[in-house]
Amino acid sequence: MVLKKTREIQKELPNGDITGGASSHELKYTTYTFDLDGSIHRDDFRLNQRSALQTKILNAGVVAPHRLGFYTNAWQSYPTIFFPFMYPLLPMSLGVILILVSLVQLKREKYNGR
Repeated sequence: MVLKKTREIQKELPNGDITGGASSHELKYTTYTFDLDGSIHRDDFRLNQRSALQTKILNAGVVAPHRLGFYTNAWQSYPTIFFPFMYPLLPMSLGVILILVSLVQLKREKYNGR
């Protein structure tokens, strides 16, 4: 079980900005783990000083302000700046090529079959 200890009072300003959030260095959490023999272990930690188990628990519980990686949070971004352009265009061009190749093969089979 994970509990967020940092109190955040977020307020939306008239221009749409949200203020009152704590930075990732200020966020504090407490985890309670239960062993098979019934003992309970309490562990306090900060968001920027967490273990692999704590990272999994924070991601599964949707308690962190954003998705977390074990070593870095960079996996939440695009791999390259060209990715938003390459992703729709490359599959579309591949589909057009496959359609053209199949149409050419169908035409050849139709004329060779006569």
